[in-house]
Amino acid sequence: IPHLKIRLEQIVSEIGIETEIICIDDGSGDQTPKLLSEWAEKSANVRVMIFSRNFGQQIALTAGLQHTKGDAIVILDADLQDPPELIPKMIKKYEEGFDMVYAQRSDRQGESAFKQATAFIFYRLMRIILGFNLPSDTGDFRLMSRRCLDAFLQMRENHRFLRGMFHWVGFEQAAVSFSRPKREFGTTKYTIRKMLSLSLNAAVSFSALPLRLILILGIAVSLFGMGYAGYSILRFFLVGDTVRGWTTLIVLITLLGGTTLVCLGIIGEYVSRIYDEIKCRPLYLLKETYNFSPRSSND
Repeated sequence: IPHLKIRLEQIVSEIGIETEIICIDDGSGDQTPKLLSEWAEKSANVRVMIFSRNFGQQIALTAGLQHTKGDAIVILDADLQDPPELIPKMIKKYEEGFDMVYAQRSDRQGESAFKQATAFIFYRLMRIILGFNLPSDTGDFRLMSRRCLDAFLQMRENHRFLRGMFHWVGFEQAAVSFSRPKREFGTTKYTIRKMLSLSLNAAVSFSALPLRLILILGIAVSLFGMGYAGYSILRFFLVGDTVRGWTTLIVLITLLGGTTLVCLGIIGEYVSRIYDEIKCRPLYLLKETYNFSPRSSND
């Protein structure tokens, strides 16, 4: 936080325009809330929201976007892998008429081969599943105009994949390339489980393709069953015997049973999200705030 404070305040002084900084603490268990509150007490343009518990990165970003007042809004992570020094370039693109300016990574310093490989696969797979050209090698680090943000805020779903939502709203978009620095402080809390959860959420929230794949799979298994039945009948009349043994029976039962369970699991993911949506719970709950009076999380 102290390093973030120094670099952000430096950028704010350089760009020379009225600026607000909104910091969201997503249920941290360390000294982050204390450091943020001290920063807010010394700087009137710094506003802090502290959640009652961890609600997840996508919800935390949404909270900040709901409460910002700016004509242009920048999202960035606090670990400084999203360098604030890129903001002036984003502002320049914004002044050229672009409503969305996203930071695109030309390389990823300090990341393992596994992380880079999974990121490569993720963006290419999402393009297929989502049905639109999601920009590759981009995160949530971006600038957006007020009209673009107002369009985004009309989307009310609980299960959120912001990168897809930002692209879905349209408007003029442009990229700013940068070399992503390695993380210098602390360790990431974004586990493989959370990455897989984000991928599943993106696929199910934005596309009906998994349901269509179930239909295709069902048709394929049915055709296989009919083909095998025809083969057994021909063998009976042409060869004079039937295929005996438990192997074939067990294979077919396992194949059909496994296919059924997979299909039910995919349908269950959609049903669980429908269940979450109809409960209409708030996206997040606030424990403390500094330097502004928050509105309801559903505003």
